Amino acid sequence: SLAALSLFEHRVSVIWLPAYCSELNPIERFWRYLKERISLNKLYPDMAELVRSVIDQLERQNDCSRVDRFCLLKFMQ
Repeated sequence: SLAALSLFEHRVSVIWLPAYCSELNPIERFWRYLKERISLNKLYPDMAELVRSVIDQLERQNDCSRVDRFCLLKFMQ
Protein backbone atom coordinates (compact mmCIF):
# COMPACT_ATOMS: atom_id res chain seq x y z
CA SER A 1 0.00 0.00 0.00
CA LEU A 2 1.01 3.63 -0.30
CA ALA A 3 1.31 3.93 3.47
CA ALA A 4 3.87 1.13 3.57
CA LEU A 5 5.81 2.71 0.72
CA SER A 6 5.95 6.03 2.55
CA LEU A 7 7.96 4.36 5.32
CA PHE A 8 10.75 3.64 2.83
CA GLU A 9 10.55 6.70 0.57
CA HIS A 10 14.01 7.83 1.68
CA ARG A 11 15.54 4.52 0.46
CA VAL A 12 13.25 3.41 -2.37
CA SER A 13 12.27 5.07 -5.60
CA VAL A 14 9.00 3.67 -6.94
CA ILE A 15 8.42 3.68 -10.67
CA TRP A 16 4.80 2.96 -11.54
CA LEU A 17 4.36 1.01 -14.74
CA PRO A 18 1.21 0.62 -16.83
CA ALA A 19 -1.01 -2.32 -15.94
CA TYR A 20 0.33 -4.12 -19.02
CA CYS A 21 3.13 -2.97 -21.25
CA SER A 22 4.40 -5.53 -23.76
CA GLU A 23 7.56 -3.51 -24.43
CA LEU A 24 8.60 -3.96 -20.79
CA ASN A 25 7.68 -7.63 -20.52
CA PRO A 26 10.65 -9.83 -21.54
CA ILE A 27 8.52 -12.86 -22.45
CA GLU A 28 6.88 -10.84 -25.22
CA ARG A 29 10.28 -10.44 -26.86
CA PHE A 30 10.84 -14.18 -26.69
CA TRP A 31 7.41 -14.88 -28.24
CA ARG A 32 8.31 -12.53 -31.11
CA TYR A 33 11.63 -14.34 -31.56
CA LEU A 34 9.90 -17.75 -31.50
CA LYS A 35 7.29 -16.62 -34.02
CA GLU A 36 9.98 -15.32 -36.36
CA ARG A 37 11.94 -18.57 -36.12
CA ILE A 38 8.97 -20.92 -36.46
CA SER A 39 6.11 -19.43 -38.40
CA LEU A 40 7.16 -16.29 -40.23
CA ASN A 41 6.57 -16.93 -43.95
CA LYS A 42 6.16 -20.68 -43.37
CA LEU A 43 3.23 -22.99 -43.90
CA TYR A 44 2.95 -26.35 -42.19
CA PRO A 45 0.95 -29.27 -43.57
CA ASP A 46 -0.83 -29.71 -40.24
CA MET A 47 -0.92 -28.58 -36.61
CA ALA A 48 1.20 -31.53 -35.46
CA GLU A 49 4.09 -30.38 -37.65
CA LEU A 50 3.83 -26.83 -36.31
CA VAL A 51 3.84 -28.11 -32.73
CA ARG A 52 6.88 -30.29 -33.50
CA SER A 53 8.74 -27.23 -34.84
CA VAL A 54 7.93 -25.25 -31.71
CA ILE A 55 9.10 -28.10 -29.47
CA ASP A 56 12.33 -28.42 -31.47
CA GLN A 57 12.99 -24.70 -31.16
CA LEU A 58 12.30 -24.76 -27.42
CA GLU A 59 14.72 -27.67 -27.00
CA ARG A 60 17.38 -25.69 -28.89
CA GLN A 61 16.64 -22.69 -26.69
CA ASN A 62 17.18 -24.77 -23.55
CA ASP A 63 20.54 -26.10 -24.76
CA CYS A 64 22.98 -23.76 -23.02
CA SER A 65 25.83 -24.71 -25.35
CA ARG A 66 24.11 -23.16 -28.40
CA VAL A 67 25.23 -19.69 -29.42
CA ASP A 68 22.05 -19.02 -31.42
CA ARG A 69 19.79 -19.05 -28.36
CA PHE A 70 17.53 -16.12 -27.61
CA CYS A 71 19.23 -13.84 -25.13
CA LEU A 72 17.41 -10.85 -23.76
CA LEU A 73 20.65 -8.90 -23.34
CA LYS A 74 21.10 -8.88 -27.13
CA PHE A 75 17.84 -6.96 -27.44
CA MET A 76 18.46 -4.51 -24.60
CA GLN A 77 21.21 -2.59 -26.41
